[in-house]
Amino acid sequence: MAAALRRFAVRLRRMDKHPVDPPVCLDLLLPADALHGAVYCAIDTCRAINSIARSRSGRLFDGAVAWRLFGEHLQPHSGQDGVHRSADELRWSIAEPLSRATFVPPLEMVTLPQLAASVQANARTVAHLRDAAAQGHFICAVGTGVWLVAAAGLLEGRRAPVQWSYQSGFARSYPQVAIANEEFVRAADRILLAATPSSVHECVIELTAIMGLGDVAHAAREKLLFDPARQFAASMMPLEKVSGITRDSPLFRAVQWIAAHAELPVSIKDAAAHAAVSERTLARLFQQHLGVSPHDFLTDIRMKRAQMWLEVTLRSVEEIAHDCGYADVSAFRRVFKGKFGLTPIEHRTRYTTRAPRARWKLERFGDDA
Repeated sequence: MAAALRRFAVRLRRMDKHPVDPPVCLDLLLPADALHGAVYCAIDTCRAINSIARSRSGRLFDGAVAWRLFGEHLQPHSGQDGVHRSADELRWSIAEPLSRATFVPPLEMVTLPQLAASVQANARTVAHLRDAAAQGHFICAVGTGVWLVAAAGLLEGRRAPVQWSYQSGFARSYPQVAIANEEFVRAADRILLAATPSSVHECVIELTAIMGLGDVAHAAREKLLFDPARQFAASMMPLEKVSGITRDSPLFRAVQWIAAHAELPVSIKDAAAHAAVSERTLARLFQQHLGVSPHDFLTDIRMKRAQMWLEVTLRSVEEIAHDCGYADVSAFRRVFKGKFGLTPIEHRTRYTTRAPRARWKLERFGDDA
């Protein structure tokens, strides 16, 4: 027993000594006429990402995302408005990060002339964006903040998302920039743009992903953004999610039965029997209304449940396979990897939101000592 404890302690020391990259850091700008809510929304997103990263890492955590706030004249913010709520957040903000990004919030937009005047009034911010790009920083702009990036000359010959109501004014001001109608545009390797202020959460998560925090960004995306597929799986197929299906239809009965029995080693023949139709008829109904085969529908439910259990619980792969209707764990692993490109263990390692049980128990022991 003593030898086993010594080996375990050595492994933990190796983990403690593993070099930790500095956090990525977002420089959050508050230019004249900025919508401040977007900046504080970005800060909330960073805090959520750090919370998830801490949950995954236990105490072996030194910040995933840091941020600094700069006022209209690009002076550092004092931090008294909840910008840094803890000593850790303040400490991370002055560390040297692995990657740095500049976040540009939307400008208040009443009329196009007023917006153009706001851009002109923010000449210092425009020059700062030019300098940041020259230093290799990432640039992220949301809504009318895109106008400042365009004014800095960083979008010439590129595409930029522009909200429909002021596309004509943008085209007149920046004729060398192609207008895109998507919500998000990766204008260059280090420039990420979003069309509307409502996209701040998603934009910051995507920014942290391209800055090298893909795994924790994935976990944050699942916690902060609406995911129709997972909502669908978690809610056992609510009626409003399936167009054209009534309670007494064979398809509805089959869908409800499959969702309720996905943890059992059931077959499509069983589902067809419950719906009182032939397997061929059931396959036709699934393809016509849902665009998938009954078998793929069942597999999708099982795999989404497996993903969630792997990410948020410490249950074994064998338990999860059994509760997904697989008596053969090897078959479960094969199907999972075929669908997601990772084995269940690899998926858990990359996307878990919890640290290993042994680490938490050891930390609790340390607290009691």
